[in-house]
Amino acid sequence: MVFFHQQTQASEDSNCTYHCVFADSWALGIGLGHGEYTNPLHQGDRDSFNLLPAFYFYADNFYIENLSLGYTLFENQQFAFDIVSELNQDGLYFQDRDITPFLLSENTRLFPLLPGGMLPETTPEITSPPNDVERHLSYLAGVSIDYYLHPNWTLSLSALTDVTAVHHGQQFETNITYYQQLDALSLSVSTGLTYLSDDIVDYYYGYNEFDFPEHELKYQGERAINHHIKVSTQYALTKNFSLVMQYSFEQLHSEIENSLLVKDGYRSVYFIGISGHIEGY
Repeated sequence: MVFFHQQTQASEDSNCTYHCVFADSWALGIGLGHGEYTNPLHQGDRDSFNLLPAFYFYADNFYIENLSLGYTLFENQQFAFDIVSELNQDGLYFQDRDITPFLLSENTRLFPLLPGGMLPETTPEITSPPNDVERHLSYLAGVSIDYYLHPNWTLSLSALTDVTAVHHGQQFETNITYYQQLDALSLSVSTGLTYLSDDIVDYYYGYNEFDFPEHELKYQGERAINHHIKVSTQYALTKNFSLVMQYSFEQLHSEIENSLLVKDGYRSVYFIGISGHIEGY
């Protein structure tokens, strides 16, 4: 989540109009307001937060956006090809509930589930799933391509793999984003799909008799495709302060929802407040 009032043009010859920042620029900011995020696991719950920090730094080719890193290998008026890395979001929900919402993904979901099977009728009813299931955080790295369809539209594709040897899985994502700016008001709407490989789904949402020792249950998760949508608006009050609103929703595939570790088939985040920031060039 980046709440900066970004520059409207990256360079004079760029076709990227509303959503770019200058090279050799940086910004630090913090949002003050009210937000909530949901945890789809039985061991998690809805929680709220009031502060939301964010930062970015862009060199000529290298950049940092919160916990994501990237390096641009090629860029012209229509394409950008990057090496990228980011925190895998599925592992966040198994961590302590006090983990900062700053770590939560920018990705968001709001579509019907893809077809999938239901849990077998012979599966015993679990009234109190375990509260101490542990899964490790992982970090993904790979490549991404941005295609500037129009000054207001961008199509993004990314292919990432686990570089921390936690689950050895892969993630593929596609997004289409619309940007618009009307004087001090800016708007972005993004929607797309996230493909998670068998290894990711099974590691985070599969289980065996050690997780359910009383029932000796086993579940092997298979590949899944989640749907997402995200809406973000900013209204610049001054050069350094803006009103902000962001909402994201992710609909989980049935391979994830059918896991007994999961109570809800979605996860969401929203934040409404005011942000202040400083920036340099």
